[in-house]
Amino acid sequence: EIEECSAIEQLAPHAASLTQSLDMADETVTVLQGLSGDPSQQTANASFFQDALGHICVGWMWLRQGRASLRALDGADASNPAEFYRGKLAAMRYFFRYELGRVDHWLHIVRDEDRLLEEVDTACL
Repeated sequence: EIEECSAIEQLAPHAASLTQSLDMADETVTVLQGLSGDPSQQTANASFFQDALGHICVGWMWLRQGRASLRALDGADASNPAEFYRGKLAAMRYFFRYELGRVDHWLHIVRDEDRLLEEVDTACL
């Protein structure tokens, strides 16, 4: 589906962003697999990894909605108002502009094997 959306002018930049996030998630899994000797190190930032994968899934769903909205705009009429589909496309653009970029940040934390949260002395909190 992402490849199909890459061929649609209005969706191509979003498909490229989603592909980049998927590639980064794949690279992160490879890094985590290389840490097989220490399970606590593999899961040290599991919540960030889960957040990243969740955003990737939401991005995929928005891309699908964008494709469906563009198709529906071709057949818009009084019973199928164009404003609804333009709103969907605006929401999709918002997600890709303001939300998907978080994936990069979260996956960098996971890949950099950041252990700050494990190493902080809880007595100082």
